[in-house]
Amino acid sequence: MSRSIETMQILSRSNAHKLASEIHQRYNIGQHPIPIETIAQGEGAIIKYPPILSEGSLVRNKDVYIIKINRMFHPYRQRFTIAHELGHVLLDRLYKKFADTNECLIGRFTNKNKEERFCDSFASFLLIPDKAIVEFSEWRGISIREVIKKAHKLKVSLTPLVWRVLEQAPYESGFIWFRMMPKPADPNDIKLRLDWGVFPKSERIYLPKYDSVPRSSPIYQAFGNSEEKIHKNVKIDFGNLRGSRNLIVKAIGKAVLTIVLPKEIDPNIILKRDKDSLLPFMEGDELKGDADGNFT
Repeated sequence: MSRSIETMQILSRSNAHKLASEIHQRYNIGQHPIPIETIAQGEGAIIKYPPILSEGSLVRNKDVYIIKINRMFHPYRQRFTIAHELGHVLLDRLYKKFADTNECLIGRFTNKNKEERFCDSFASFLLIPDKAIVEFSEWRGISIREVIKKAHKLKVSLTPLVWRVLEQAPYESGFIWFRMMPKPADPNDIKLRLDWGVFPKSERIYLPKYDSVPRSSPIYQAFGNSEEKIHKNVKIDFGNLRGSRNLIVKAIGKAVLTIVLPKEIDPNIILKRDKDSLLPFMEGDELKGDADGNFT
């Protein structure tokens, strides 16, 4: 086996899933949220919270791994960062291929981009086990309300959760987070703009940040109403995502969360599901989220 092929297999998303599943079995994980600090410590890592500029870093001194976490970030992001750095620990310990002591001391690894993607995948699989999202395996069970509640239960950010949900759901789909914000060059030009989005099954989708939403769009008109709605044949034009698509839309605070439904899915099927999933949150049940999709 050539070195490049071996590297691709080790850093594959399927291997990230395999390693995460082994951790679940080793620690007999049956609770949610995943006790990530306990697991990291069980794998020989020491977790510290010193003042650092980045979200987190990994330092290795001989056989001792020290995971440094920035407390200034949201607790859900801290959990993901611990899991991400644990991915680096396992790669180094199991394969001895991607890091040496000097590189670890400054938080840099060879094959950096591929390894970073691997560790993101590992963290998402570790914190969001397959069994924890089994109810989202079909489109009848997917709603923004339920995904947000699941993020809160698992104590994970929305980004890795929607990636996992849409990755396992049938057909190509996406999730876009719009937010009232200005462009960096003009702080007074505040509009509803595209902040971030994920399309797990399509690498070709390009979504330019700061693209604004027309006031006539159902996405914009979602403001002022916490009810989750399905809109059919909505014209969208963001980067190379163009045309008419069926959407699930819900406003939360200054953000509008949007699921772009697969073209193969009849929205009437979703409309016929349990109506409770499309109702507004009950008083006291509404969750507050930051710009990165972290809900508390």
